[in-house]
Amino acid sequence: MGTADDGAALWPSRYLTDGRLVVVRSPRRAPVPRWSRLREAVLRLDRAARARLRRRPPPTEAEPPALPPEAALAAWDTTEARVAAAASRAWAETLREPAWHSPFLAANRAAFDGQAEVDRIVDLAMRIRDARAALGLRPAGPAAEYWDRQSAALEAAALRLGERADALIRHRDQAALLSAELRQLADLERLERSAAEIDGITVETAYAPAPADGGPAAVAEEIAAVRTAVTELVDLMTRTRAPLAEPPEPPREQRG
Repeated sequence: MGTADDGAALWPSRYLTDGRLVVVRSPRRAPVPRWSRLREAVLRLDRAARARLRRRPPPTEAEPPALPPEAALAAWDTTEARVAAAASRAWAETLREPAWHSPFLAANRAAFDGQAEVDRIVDLAMRIRDARAALGLRPAGPAAEYWDRQSAALEAAALRLGERADALIRHRDQAALLSAELRQLADLERLERSAAEIDGITVETAYAPAPADGGPAAVAEEIAAVRTAVTELVDLMTRTRAPLAEPPEPPREQRG
């Protein structure tokens, strides 16, 4: 993959979205063709006449929905279609970057309309596609050379359009880098806030003030002192009662 530093084009490796070629343009209301308006007027008159004659209107076949121009462009999978898809993907990824919505880029958001730039790229890509369609198949004979020059000119125009898609990709990459830096800054600020609390805990656990009742250490010493006293008492009682553990010796005058 090319980068913003090596001068290579970026869009050839970054035009797929989830493995598909997707072209996105702002929704716009297309003008209704004149023949469509005429057809609707005829249908209204026909329905009115049948209503007066109490006849049921004939069933009308549902027309298949027209393929959106963006989808039709993507279906060609030509250079200009890939460029348009790369621009669409770059701007969609930019909008998902937290940095783009941060206060640090408020001035950039006000000055740059990325969706409008995507729309211009898509419109130019459609014009190139239409010109390719009008050019048709390569003819035979002397016209073939003329066809080759026109086809090469269209391909060159599509490649130049790729430079504008690359600008959007670089814009997205910079926003991604800023998002990472903002996350690191937020982590540092969070750790800075917790550092004071941790330092306080460290000091209190290392140099705790003596409590009024002596604290656990004093209680432990008191228990040890009681145990020592009890042990001494047990030893004393053991020595005192030791002679009673054996039969008493007879008096001297009773010995043989």
